[in-house]
Amino acid sequence: MNVDTVDGGGTKIALRVAFTNDVPEETVYPTTFISVTTGNNSIIMPHCAYIDTNNWPGICKWLEENGLAKPYTRFGKPVSIMTSFHEYPLYEFNIERLIEGDKEGWEKHLKSFEDNFERVRDEFLDDLF
Repeated sequence: MNVDTVDGGGTKIALRVAFTNDVPEETVYPTTFISVTTGNNSIIMPHCAYIDTNNWPGICKWLEENGLAKPYTRFGKPVSIMTSFHEYPLYEFNIERLIEGDKEGWEKHLKSFEDNFERVRDEFLDDLF
């Protein structure tokens, strides 16, 4: 697992995968990562991200079954973002599993998240007053 910050401060989660369908074992690279989150991740919460269900259908079920994440709900309803062609669900990642998967990445992400949050807050207050 790789925990990182996207431009703007949002959360990026990448998972190490092995592509084994019809691929000879000697050609499977153990360091292949896929990003399961979208670039739509603005500053929400450091452990939440929109899931790229457009490129990875079925990934939400896999995340839930493996205890990595669950749908984020507000007032009892799942939260999502709609682009011009696809709806991306917001998921809340299990912090313990993120730390277990990439402690150093998680710590860097938290610091970056805090810095970006402060920057956005300050810009908002400057615009307000």
